[in-house]
Amino acid sequence: MAKRKSKASDPLYGSFFKSDEEFQPIFQRYGPRLLEEQLLFHYTDSVGISGIVERQEFWATHHECTNDFREVQYGLDLFVKEIEERRKSQDDNREYSLDDYFEGRAGNANPSDVLLQLLKAMIDGKNRMIEFFIVCFSCNGDLLSQWRAYARDASGYSLGYSAINLAKLRDHLPPGEAMELLSVIYDESDQQKHIQEVLDKLVNLFDSATPRVIPKFRREWVASFNAQACKWLLATAVRLKHSGFHEEKEWRLVYPILIGQEQESAFRVMQRSSNGRLIPYVAIPVKVPIQEVWIGPKQAIQGPEKSTYPVKSLFQRKGMEPKIECSSTPYR
Repeated sequence: MAKRKSKASDPLYGSFFKSDEEFQPIFQRYGPRLLEEQLLFHYTDSVGISGIVERQEFWATHHECTNDFREVQYGLDLFVKEIEERRKSQDDNREYSLDDYFEGRAGNANPSDVLLQLLKAMIDGKNRMIEFFIVCFSCNGDLLSQWRAYARDASGYSLGYSAINLAKLRDHLPPGEAMELLSVIYDESDQQKHIQEVLDKLVNLFDSATPRVIPKFRREWVASFNAQACKWLLATAVRLKHSGFHEEKEWRLVYPILIGQEQESAFRVMQRSSNGRLIPYVAIPVKVPIQEVWIGPKQAIQGPEKSTYPVKSLFQRKGMEPKIECSSTPYR
């Protein structure tokens, strides 16, 4: 039996979002930057706040089970559209294999034409290789759309964390594991530019390196490069969201797992029930203090004293004293 690669040596692991020198400058150009004193707010219900405080963990939800049912797929569809546009612009848009290229049967085609075919096939065939588990945050702790969507129709809570502390959670993972706090990009122009830059970089790298690969290593090298390219596409797609959600001003804590190696990940994939559905999730330890708590509009109408008492009691039992505010949104 062939020995399985360790995560640390696998091109799909490492720090995932931050390790690639070629990719990182592109990644950093888009989306807002973290500010030193910035708070990010996680909206939840009474069960959620109790679990987060008592167990000190987030339940990160599988990307296909979030409120946005096109999570990740939205960004991948934009990649497909860009790949198809590039192929339309070619003089010869027939499909070639790398063997065709190396044996002189591909005419004026470049090696990257094959790469783009492979990437499109990966997206079309839903052969993702990676699944994401996500915890969502907003820059706004008192936003009606968030209350209604994520906090039991405004009967829940929003929990404010230091963005810098959330970003540092990745530093406590075992070697070979990855997790990143990412800003979401809503602007369609920025999304398009981001995608074009990623594909341009991939095409240039592939075209310049492929002719120099020793023949007997070509297939292994192409498979490795394709895995790395898929990683770049997925790491970009997980940041992109339809502009209709822009009010959320979302940041997300993203934990990737290589499909087929779930048993080897630091956090075990489990199932919970929600509205009659089974939802895959991972429990992520979060030793980060909650600095601020907002009480949802439907509880806040009871008045400050009555609505804040249960929350104060919960936190006092754990030796915590966050700032507690009542929503000013008039919603019943």
